[in-house]
This record gives sequence, C-alpha cells and structure tokens, in this order.
Amino acid sequence: MVKVRSRITESSQLLIKRIAATTAELVRDGATIVNLSQGVPNLPVFAAARDAMVALLEQQRLPYTDVAGERDVRDTVATFVNHMYAGCQHRFSAEHVVVTAGAVQAVFNSLALSIEHADEVVVSPLPAYGLYKHQVRVQEPSTMASRFARSQMSAVLTALRA
Repeated sequence: MVKVRSRITESSQLLIKRIAATTAELVRDGATIVNLSQGVPNLPVFAAARDAMVALLEQQRLPYTDVAGERDVRDTVATFVNHMYAGCQHRFSAEHVVVTAGAVQAVFNSLALSIEHADEVVVSPLPAYGLYKHQVRVQEPSTMASRFARSQMSAVLTALRA
C-alpha cells in the first residue's frame, strides 16, 4: 500500500493556493491587482507589442534577440533606473542591463552575480518558489539555511537586518 502524505491529500494547505484564491476573490470584488505569484502576470498586452508580434508572424520569422535582450529595451530600462535613482552616484547604460525571458532566469543571474563562495545565505521557505534554494546551492555558498519553522522567522529577519 502506498502511503500518501497529508500535505498532498490536504492540498488546501498550500500557501500558493491560498494566495491564488485570495487574489481571485479580491479581483472578483473589483480590486485592481497585478498578480505575479504564479509567474503568469495578468497584465494587458500593449497594442504596439501585439502589432509587432503579428508583423513578425506574417513574415514567418521569429528571430532570437541579443543574449542580453533588445538594445532599445535595455536603453529604456537604463533610462528608467537612472531617473528613479537620480541620487545614485552611478549612471547605468544598456551594458548594465540584461532582459530575461522570465523570473527564474533573472533570479539565477542575480544570485550568480551576488553570492560569493564564502557567503552565508538564508532562503526563506515560505513564500518562495521551490527552485530558489537549488539556484543558491549551485553558487556554492559556505552556509545555506533553507529550513526553519515559522516561529523562527522573526529571529531570521532580525539576523538579516543586523
């Protein structure tokens, strides 16, 4: 006989399901919410983006972009960041920007750039995407904590702020 864990049979306990249900309820009640919790944003498609994609499809080609993303998009991102952080002593250009195909790649790139071998890393188990701890582990930090009880969260947050 196969033993099924209660977490599987009582899937309503899953945090992501509770977040999705609450978000759906708020939207039904008329709230304006950008839901990124499941990696499927509910944002409208801009007409210019749709028209550009249709034009490429009509030409029967879908070219790859530059590995870092389209230059004009990276220029726009750099301009935006420079505007938002006008007081920052560093000015950003397109060479400082990488546009990714999704959050997983962006998180991996950020971790790869920021974690050194001697670093100690804490990965919160909730709420978090299950892949994050594996993305951290690949960077080979000296210590990685990814399992702790909810009752320990305040101690972890205090340690991180120190």
